[in-house]
Amino acid sequence: MVIENTIVNITQQLINFFIPEILFWIFIEKTGNKFKFRFSGVEDYPYLRPFANTWAVGIVSFIIYIFSTPIFEFILGTKISSSLISLGLLKLLLLTISLGAFTLIFLVNYLFEKKLDKNTVIFGLISIVSFIIFLLMIYYDV
Repeated sequence: MVIENTIVNITQQLINFFIPEILFWIFIEKTGNKFKFRFSGVEDYPYLRPFANTWAVGIVSFIIYIFSTPIFEFILGTKISSSLISLGLLKLLLLTISLGAFTLIFLVNYLFEKKLDKNTVIFGLISIVSFIIFLLMIYYDV
């Protein structure tokens, strides 16, 4: 039970990081050393300045990080931790491995702007395979 609670806590922290990651990829892009909104410019009119500066991007990122998990829990209608406890040890471990590998890829490739290499591909495959096995176990109720 102690091992399962530890894995639940780790997985919950990864989910609390994973939800904002996805929203960052959707709404914010990194160009060089700056972050900007993906949909902030008007391409047909090059003389118009983007409507957001760095501080606006930082404030929106902070709001996404603070409020995305509570909104996700509200949409689900349950706490993430109670849903994770009901999964069982093997499913929970597969989800943790998948989220951990995805988070590592996000940190290395998106934030540090490293190019794809052998290690990134290996971690990507580990993430995808473990998530597919997790989904199959959920779907077939193993």
